Amino acid sequence: MKRKLALFTLVLTAFLSGCSFSDNETSSENVSIDYANIEKPEKIRLLASTIVDPGDEFEQLIAAYKADTGITLEVIRPDHNVYYERVNVAVAGSNLYDVMEVGGAYYPTYSSYGLLYDMTDVYEASPQNNADTNKYADALRFNGRLYGFPMMKGNGTITHIRKDWLDRFSLSAPKNYAEFINMLEKFKTITYYDEETAEEKNMIPITAAGVINSEYPYNIYLPEFYQGANPDFYYDESSGKYVDGMLQPNMKDALARFKFAWEDGLLDEDIFTNKTSTCRDKLYSGKVGTFNYSAGSWTYLMSETVKEEVDGELIAVEPIAECKYIERSPLALVIPKFAENPEGIYKYFIDYTHDGGKGQLLFTRGVENQSWKIENGKGTLINAKPGSIAKLYYTPDLCFRDFGDPITFDPTVINSTKILEENSVLYPIPVATDTATDMLPEIDAVRRNVFEKVIKGEMTVDEGIDYYKEQMSEISDTVLSELNDGGDKNE
Repeated sequence: MKRKLALFTLVLTAFLSGCSFSDNETSSENVSIDYANIEKPEKIRLLASTIVDPGDEFEQLIAAYKADTGITLEVIRPDHNVYYERVNVAVAGSNLYDVMEVGGAYYPTYSSYGLLYDMTDVYEASPQNNADTNKYADALRFNGRLYGFPMMKGNGTITHIRKDWLDRFSLSAPKNYAEFINMLEKFKTITYYDEETAEEKNMIPITAAGVINSEYPYNIYLPEFYQGANPDFYYDESSGKYVDGMLQPNMKDALARFKFAWEDGLLDEDIFTNKTSTCRDKLYSGKVGTFNYSAGSWTYLMSETVKEEVDGELIAVEPIAECKYIERSPLALVIPKFAENPEGIYKYFIDYTHDGGKGQLLFTRGVENQSWKIENGKGTLINAKPGSIAKLYYTPDLCFRDFGDPITFDPTVINSTKILEENSVLYPIPVATDTATDMLPEIDAVRRNVFEKVIKGEMTVDEGIDYYKEQMSEISDTVLSELNDGGDKNE
């Protein structure tokens, strides 16, 4: 993330020398759109990171889209690690792609610099302006305007627990923090034989890919310890202004909880270096009792893998009383400002693929009798890869419109999704200001340093917060001034 943002800054410097957030604000005046008579483009170029790998289903998807719309769809699917490098170049000054998927801090930053087509008016004129969509579209509004369409629900993470471990100690899923810690204490007593070291070792009560997530939202993976504390800048409803979460009273409490869990051996000793794939590998090898990770299809996939690999039972549970789960702001489908015929791109790609019917079905499940079929009155997948989430572009259980999905969800997916939707808060898009964007690598480094040193006992909680103030007070004050005193902010 730091390297990507640094590259983004260099690209903007090259193409937008002298510009600032406020210089690039776009008009908020509504424009009448004759939706029915929007010109159809001959070709649409999609830059995508999450679409199915090129292959038979990929080619069938493009051919079916051409047959139905008459439009040639060109899909550019770069390696995931260089995806935003392509996006940065595209939005900064060239007509390379017509529609792209953008998330995290990039979306508000691109919006701030005036690099994205303002689709507010065409959205208001389109059939997608409805109750199903508005919740997620509103989450992407920047200064009241819409520069991206919600690709899918943002999804979020929920806590998964080894039920067979709960049963071992005659425990039920924890309802509060005291019960949660008691459960982890019990899990810690389970041992296994490590063949590499020829030693008996304790199981890992809880794992995560970092104490602070590598990208926004930073506090998504360990809600039982954060309990609402947030290391980012955020809008505080009680005070009616933006605050620095690192300097709020509840941050000290959260750090104290993390510190206790580390000292007591409840946290994975590799928690500061884990990747999500590392955590899943540990879970699948039977060494982890608790893991907060994506809801829906991922719950099903992890549950089935744990059952197959270690004959264990993994369940999704509701949050403890002291916290809520987090649903991310949705990934945005954006149209670069330099694209030709943006209304046509919007209507014939974004709207088409979210039409609550054949277009959405095509880009979610694929082509009938090639990716899926109806057999004995029931929808089934064709050649679904074991251990995969069956989708072409949009993840089925994250669609916010009912599109007549022929495939019935497993009850595990339904239950997991319900737990998230009934017990979560939808996070807004990240805060974007000149200073917050330019200084993010430095801010991020200090936050992580404080967490790690406090948790490992190299600093007390108070010393950690004092260190943060010493290193970041000037930057923090500037960001908050930009947010609260009429400067650059997203609302």
